[in-house]
Amino acid sequence: MLRKSQKSHRAPHPAGLLIKRLMHALTASWTWFEHLADPHGQLMWEKKIRTLGATSTVEQFWSYFEHVPPPSELFQSGVCVGRQVESLSIFRGNVLPKWEDPMNEQGGEWFARKPFPPAILDAIWELIVLAMVTETLDPRGSIMGARVCDKSARGRAFYRLEVWYSAQANPEDVRTKLLHTLTNIPVHVKDGGAAGGERRRLTKGEIPKFEMRSHEVQKAVELQKDLGLVPHWVAPGGAAPKGAVDSPWD
Repeated sequence: MLRKSQKSHRAPHPAGLLIKRLMHALTASWTWFEHLADPHGQLMWEKKIRTLGATSTVEQFWSYFEHVPPPSELFQSGVCVGRQVESLSIFRGNVLPKWEDPMNEQGGEWFARKPFPPAILDAIWELIVLAMVTETLDPRGSIMGARVCDKSARGRAFYRLEVWYSAQANPEDVRTKLLHTLTNIPVHVKDGGAAGGERRRLTKGEIPKFEMRSHEVQKAVELQKDLGLVPHWVAPGGAAPKGAVDSPWD
């Protein structure tokens, strides 16, 4: 171990230089997070989130992508009992997966929620993440992150997929490119149709409907709920402001 006043004159190891030279940089770095379940609502946000690691090269990204369990395995295919992780996310650079982050607070998200079959949940998550890190959804860098959440309850498997964007994004453009990706890009689907699954395009019935949510509006709704000004569940078309989403499955 060198002291502060000393300098190393050791030449860099050739293997290390080769590995560094062979790395392929991503346009931006991306950080993986897991969100812990808190059934009793006792934990602060900072206690419920864990950083899994950051990736800034193609090689690092694939290393994480191959080792982090796909959503269907992470969430135990809809079995809620004993689960510890309720959502997985990947966000740009130093952006945190919360509405209050400066890059998120004036933006929003496109989300889909339904009882996805496990193989389709994994396939859609893969397509979204790959399109995001390759800047396919918006080359201007306005996509902040993606999240997949387990909202299963009472024995019913239910999930939510989210694509978060900043205020600089054109939401309709993001939605168009998102649907184009899900419709046209083949993906490996482990649906048991062939040994180990097959690589194919998703069918029209497998592609979910995406809805838009404004983070500014949603924050206002949450504040009103905390103050007791609106009920904790607002039916569609009810008292919630336009752009807000609040249901038992949120």
